[in-house]
Amino acid sequence: MQDYNGQQVEDLKTFKDENGNHWRWNFWRDKLSNSIEESKEYIDEAEKVIKIFKGQNYNVNLTGNLSQTVKPVYNILYSNVETLKPLIFSRLPNPRVRKRNLEKNNINKLISIILERNIKRVLEETDAQNIIEQARDDYLVTKRGLVKVLFEQEIITTQEEIKTPIIDEETGEIAGEDLQIMEQEELGEKKIMLEYVAWKDVVFSCAGKWEDVDWVAFRHYFNKDELKKRFGRKANVINLDNEVDPNTLKSGDEKDSLFKKAEVWEIWDKETKKVYFFCSGYDKGLLKTVDDSYNLNNFFNVPRPLGIDSGFDKVNCPIPDYKYYEEQAKELDKISNRIIAILPYMSMGGVYCDSLTTEEAETFLQAIEKYSPVKMPPDADLNKLIKERDLSKLAGVLTTLYAERQQTIKAIQEITGLSDIVRGQTVAQETATAQELKGNFAISRLQPMQQEMEFFCRDIVRIIAELLAENYDIIELVQAAGLKIFDMDELTKKFTEELEGLPEEEFSQALMVKLKPYINEIKAGQATTINNMIEAAKIMKSDKLRGWAIEVETDSTIKVDQNAEKQVALDFANALSTVSQQFLPLLQAGVISRDAFKSLLSFIMRRFEGSEEVEELLDDEETEKTNPENEMQRQMAQKQIEFQEREIALKEYEAQSKAAYENRKLDIEEGKVIIGDMSFEEQMRLKQEQINNKINEGYKE
Repeated sequence: MQDYNGQQVEDLKTFKDENGNHWRWNFWRDKLSNSIEESKEYIDEAEKVIKIFKGQNYNVNLTGNLSQTVKPVYNILYSNVETLKPLIFSRLPNPRVRKRNLEKNNINKLISIILERNIKRVLEETDAQNIIEQARDDYLVTKRGLVKVLFEQEIITTQEEIKTPIIDEETGEIAGEDLQIMEQEELGEKKIMLEYVAWKDVVFSCAGKWEDVDWVAFRHYFNKDELKKRFGRKANVINLDNEVDPNTLKSGDEKDSLFKKAEVWEIWDKETKKVYFFCSGYDKGLLKTVDDSYNLNNFFNVPRPLGIDSGFDKVNCPIPDYKYYEEQAKELDKISNRIIAILPYMSMGGVYCDSLTTEEAETFLQAIEKYSPVKMPPDADLNKLIKERDLSKLAGVLTTLYAERQQTIKAIQEITGLSDIVRGQTVAQETATAQELKGNFAISRLQPMQQEMEFFCRDIVRIIAELLAENYDIIELVQAAGLKIFDMDELTKKFTEELEGLPEEEFSQALMVKLKPYINEIKAGQATTINNMIEAAKIMKSDKLRGWAIEVETDSTIKVDQNAEKQVALDFANALSTVSQQFLPLLQAGVISRDAFKSLLSFIMRRFEGSEEVEELLDDEETEKTNPENEMQRQMAQKQIEFQEREIALKEYEAQSKAAYENRKLDIEEGKVIIGDMSFEEQMRLKQEQINNKINEGYKE
């Protein structure tokens, strides 16, 4: 370890003793300086690559200290990047939250439903498509792409006037009132957002791989107002030494400071579980220290960065793809420059005798601007009076240059893995097998990049899921997912009172008739119960239990091939058909059990993408049909239940008719009291508080 003067320090204690009260400011200054210095070569290289991508002039180092300014002529980098963009990310992934185990578990199913729906809502509200595309573009050009997942809790400040009487000490009487304004803070809306991080506004601790990174720092540029809002009075002594915005004002102008900003680093330290705000322009200490409020399992609020392993042994020094074919790209520019230099001379031209003054000759020669008159004998042969320029040699050179350029492009494609089939270029004489081999070659070279992008999106979704589970109440998640909340205990109690007096056999059937619509909505994933919410809250608040209960994945992020999608669906149907034909007779004969058959179907379904909906049907007992005999018995039982339901409904109607008038009177009187004393919003808020209290009591138990 080194101190801020570059001297070697044995341990952190020695560093603290030597730097006094400001040791932490000096500590992070040294840490940032070392990481920035390590990434300097990468930043310089990446800025040059960006200029090439944009077609701007860039400097090329020559021998010694000389440099030359050049401009890309044939922008192969732009072509490659634009080709790769849709191949590695073209659509926002759909989150897939599933039960980890195959057994029937309504609690895990509920967690999967509410998390998946809330993740989709967050991705849609935060414009995740454009943000991830920005990270993808940085990754393809500079080999680094990053997105932050932010969680914000709104703080609402309210003011309340409190009047206190002023007592006269001599008379003991009230002499007046003292008015005080008390400020109270309340928690407001919670929000999860995605934020794009520019490729050069992030540095990591000096490490060889992502797993060894101890801290991540993000660079911000704040003006004076932003500094005051975030750091209070400290903003008055912070030096604004960075001019980020374009400034057209003359130096020394009074308004020049409007464009000045301070460079502030937001440092997430995994070791201390704190977030530090550091500014080199404020040497009195750190601007701010914040405790970790995210409670993420891996601490960092960023997914594994794109391209983090391309630097082999340095996470701060990824290697842009352009570096691997830079010499071939320069050669391509040289060839293109020579072609451009020759093309102006590739036009018809020559000389002719000035004695050719006939009208036909003038008309013919004037139509071609590149012919020039020369003095020749008037009796000379006409074929010898006109001398045309010989273009065969230039044409031969151009042909060679064009062929050489194609060879260079082919070499670049071999380095990058972009075959001609990816660019839509095929040869009519090639067989379908040959074209398929070319396509498979390109896909095999692109799969690592596609997989890295899919893991990047999956990590974003997992961080969102973790923030939802850790920072939101279960009732907030259920309501945001659009699920109804049923209190089955209250419903059972209510219907028991209504059916009081019925015989025991009729009572149980009638009670099931009453509860059946609610049970069906719960099975269909449209509602849940308070008891299930209590159990789900216990699992979601525990990292270990949540990891055992569910798994969070995403589908593909690349453009879907419709033919391939149809083929997957056909393969899925054929697989189920084959298994059913072979094992259904064994099931009917009783050789294998129904549970074993269901487990076998679930095992096969999970090998196909998008089979979750079909797999969920296996958990529904109403869809289980084993053999014709059992099906007939089930239908007969169903008919008997329907008949009993009609009879019970008739009795209920008679009983309700007798008390209808009294009930209406009672409802009117109760309605008057409710409307007079409590608004609709207050009733809903009271109901929500009751549900919350029940959930909290059950969670504590």
